[in-house]
Amino acid sequence: MAPVTPTDRNRIVWVDYAKGIGIFLVVLGHTLMGLNSSHILAEGGAFDVVDSWIYSFHMPLFFFASGLFADRRIDRSPGVFLRDLLATIAYPYVVWSVLQTMLQFAMSRHVNRQTGLNDLARIVFDPILQFWFLYALFLIALIYYA
Repeated sequence: MAPVTPTDRNRIVWVDYAKGIGIFLVVLGHTLMGLNSSHILAEGGAFDVVDSWIYSFHMPLFFFASGLFADRRIDRSPGVFLRDLLATIAYPYVVWSVLQTMLQFAMSRHVNRQTGLNDLARIVFDPILQFWFLYALFLIALIYYA
Protein backbone atom coordinates (compact mmCIF):
# COMPACT_ATOMS: atom_id res chain seq x y z
CA MET A 1 0.00 0.00 0.00
CA ALA A 2 1.30 3.46 -0.91
CA PRO A 3 2.12 5.84 1.93
CA VAL A 4 -0.47 8.48 2.75
CA THR A 5 0.70 12.01 1.98
CA PRO A 6 -0.65 15.12 3.73
CA THR A 7 -2.75 16.02 0.67
CA ASP A 8 -4.25 12.51 0.59
CA ARG A 9 -5.58 12.96 4.13
CA ASN A 10 -7.58 15.99 3.00
CA ARG A 11 -9.38 14.12 0.23
CA ILE A 12 -12.99 13.05 0.56
CA VAL A 13 -13.17 9.58 -0.93
CA TRP A 14 -16.82 9.58 -1.99
CA VAL A 15 -16.26 12.82 -3.94
CA ASP A 16 -13.33 11.22 -5.77
CA TYR A 17 -15.53 8.23 -6.62
CA ALA A 18 -18.35 10.51 -7.78
CA LYS A 19 -15.96 12.44 -10.03
CA GLY A 20 -14.54 9.17 -11.40
CA ILE A 21 -18.02 7.93 -12.22
CA GLY A 22 -18.83 11.28 -13.80
CA ILE A 23 -15.67 11.18 -15.94
CA PHE A 24 -16.49 7.65 -17.08
CA LEU A 25 -20.02 8.73 -18.03
CA VAL A 26 -18.75 11.78 -19.93
CA VAL A 27 -16.35 9.61 -21.94
CA LEU A 28 -19.06 7.00 -22.55
CA GLY A 29 -21.63 9.63 -23.54
CA HIS A 30 -19.28 11.41 -25.95
CA THR A 31 -18.16 8.11 -27.44
CA LEU A 32 -21.73 6.96 -28.01
CA MET A 33 -22.69 10.34 -29.51
CA GLY A 34 -19.67 10.18 -31.83
CA LEU A 35 -20.56 6.66 -32.93
CA ASN A 36 -24.13 7.80 -33.48
CA SER A 37 -23.20 10.87 -35.51
CA SER A 38 -20.88 8.68 -37.62
CA HIS A 39 -23.82 6.34 -38.26
CA ILE A 40 -21.92 3.45 -36.69
CA LEU A 41 -24.46 3.21 -33.87
CA ALA A 42 -28.13 3.60 -34.75
CA GLU A 43 -30.49 5.87 -32.83
CA GLY A 44 -33.40 4.46 -30.90
CA GLY A 45 -33.82 1.68 -28.39
CA ALA A 46 -30.89 1.15 -26.04
CA PHE A 47 -28.96 4.13 -27.39
CA ASP A 48 -31.75 6.57 -26.52
CA VAL A 49 -32.18 5.09 -23.03
CA VAL A 50 -28.46 5.16 -22.20
CA ASP A 51 -28.01 8.62 -23.75
CA SER A 52 -30.94 10.08 -21.79
CA TRP A 53 -29.80 8.44 -18.58
CA ILE A 54 -26.22 9.72 -18.85
CA TYR A 55 -27.13 13.24 -19.88
CA SER A 56 -29.80 13.57 -17.18
CA PHE A 57 -27.24 13.88 -14.39
CA HIS A 58 -23.57 13.65 -15.28
CA MET A 59 -22.96 17.39 -15.71
CA PRO A 60 -25.01 18.40 -12.66
CA LEU A 61 -22.85 15.87 -10.78
CA PHE A 62 -19.70 17.77 -11.81
CA PHE A 63 -21.14 21.16 -10.89
CA PHE A 64 -22.28 19.76 -7.55
CA ALA A 65 -18.84 18.26 -6.85
CA SER A 66 -17.15 21.53 -7.82
CA GLY A 67 -19.49 23.53 -5.61
CA LEU A 68 -18.73 21.38 -2.58
CA PHE A 69 -15.35 23.06 -2.23
CA ALA A 70 -16.19 26.60 -3.33
CA ASP A 71 -16.10 27.88 0.24
CA ARG A 72 -12.42 26.90 0.48
CA ARG A 73 -11.57 29.50 -2.19
CA ILE A 74 -13.82 32.31 -1.02
CA ASP A 75 -11.58 33.29 1.92
CA ARG A 76 -8.66 34.15 -0.35
CA SER A 77 -7.71 37.64 -1.47
CA PRO A 78 -9.00 38.65 -4.92
CA GLY A 79 -5.51 38.34 -6.43
CA VAL A 80 -4.87 34.88 -5.02
CA PHE A 81 -8.39 33.76 -5.92
CA LEU A 82 -8.02 34.92 -9.53
CA ARG A 83 -4.50 33.45 -9.84
CA ASP A 84 -5.72 30.07 -8.60
CA LEU A 85 -8.77 30.19 -10.87
CA LEU A 86 -6.61 31.02 -13.88
CA ALA A 87 -4.19 28.19 -13.04
CA THR A 88 -6.79 25.52 -12.32
CA ILE A 89 -9.58 26.32 -14.79
CA ALA A 90 -8.62 28.92 -17.41
CA TYR A 91 -5.20 27.49 -18.24
CA PRO A 92 -6.50 23.93 -18.86
CA TYR A 93 -9.41 25.43 -20.85
CA VAL A 94 -7.04 27.28 -23.18
CA VAL A 95 -4.51 24.45 -23.51
CA TRP A 96 -7.10 21.76 -24.28
CA SER A 97 -9.10 24.04 -26.59
CA VAL A 98 -5.98 24.80 -28.61
CA LEU A 99 -4.85 21.16 -28.71
CA GLN A 100 -8.25 19.86 -29.74
CA THR A 101 -8.78 22.54 -32.37
CA MET A 102 -5.35 21.96 -33.88
CA LEU A 103 -5.89 18.20 -33.93
CA GLN A 104 -9.35 18.53 -35.48
CA PHE A 105 -7.98 20.97 -38.04
CA ALA A 106 -5.12 18.61 -38.92
CA MET A 107 -7.50 15.65 -39.17
CA SER A 108 -10.35 17.59 -40.80
CA ARG A 109 -10.99 14.93 -43.43
CA HIS A 110 -11.57 12.32 -40.72
CA VAL A 111 -13.64 14.08 -38.04
CA ASN A 112 -17.38 14.59 -37.60
CA ARG A 113 -17.17 18.34 -36.99
CA GLN A 114 -15.11 20.52 -39.28
CA THR A 115 -12.95 23.05 -37.42
CA GLY A 116 -11.05 26.05 -38.68
CA LEU A 117 -8.24 27.93 -37.05
CA ASN A 118 -10.60 30.89 -36.68
CA ASP A 119 -12.40 28.83 -34.01
CA LEU A 120 -9.41 29.48 -31.72
CA ALA A 121 -10.02 33.23 -31.79
CA ARG A 122 -13.54 32.67 -30.46
CA ILE A 123 -12.68 30.64 -27.34
CA VAL A 124 -12.89 33.79 -25.20
CA PHE A 125 -16.65 34.02 -25.78
CA ASP A 126 -17.61 30.75 -27.51
CA PRO A 127 -16.24 27.58 -25.88
CA ILE A 128 -15.28 24.68 -28.09
CA LEU A 129 -17.52 21.65 -27.73
CA GLN A 130 -17.11 19.90 -24.35
CA PHE A 131 -15.01 22.69 -22.88
CA TRP A 132 -18.16 24.68 -22.18
CA PHE A 133 -18.01 23.12 -18.70
CA LEU A 134 -14.68 24.74 -17.81
CA TYR A 135 -15.86 28.02 -19.32
CA ALA A 136 -19.09 27.96 -17.29
CA LEU A 137 -17.29 26.84 -14.13
CA PHE A 138 -14.87 29.76 -14.45
CA LEU A 139 -17.71 32.28 -14.84
CA ILE A 140 -19.72 30.75 -11.98
CA ALA A 141 -16.66 30.87 -9.70
CA LEU A 142 -16.15 34.56 -10.51
CA ILE A 143 -19.81 35.32 -9.82
CA TYR A 144 -19.71 33.35 -6.58
CA TYR A 145 -16.61 35.20 -5.40
CA ALA A 146 -18.13 38.59 -6.30
